[in-house]
Order: sequence, then C-alpha cells, then structure tokens
Amino acid sequence: MLAGARYGYQAIPQRWLKALDPGIRVRCEDQAMALFPMVAQPSPKT
Repeated sequence: MLAGARYGYQAIPQRWLKALDPGIRVRCEDQAMALFPMVAQPSPKT
C-alpha cells in the first residue's frame, strides 16, 4: 500500500496485482480509501 500511495497505483507492477488474492486486494483498496480523509485534514499543532 505504501508504494501505491507514494508512486501511484499505476506504478504497481501488474504481476504483483495479479498475484494478490482478490479478497486481500479488495481489503487493501478499502483501507487505502479510508486513509484519504486522514491525510486531507491538517495536523494538529502541538
């Protein structure tokens, strides 16, 4: 997931995506989508 976040989904080799169990791939995609709102919010100042 981190490589996809850093370099973009298109940069992930197709052989990696094809090797993933379909259920795991869906869970990874769901987790990645859940992270978007977190990065869109400003960090609290300490």
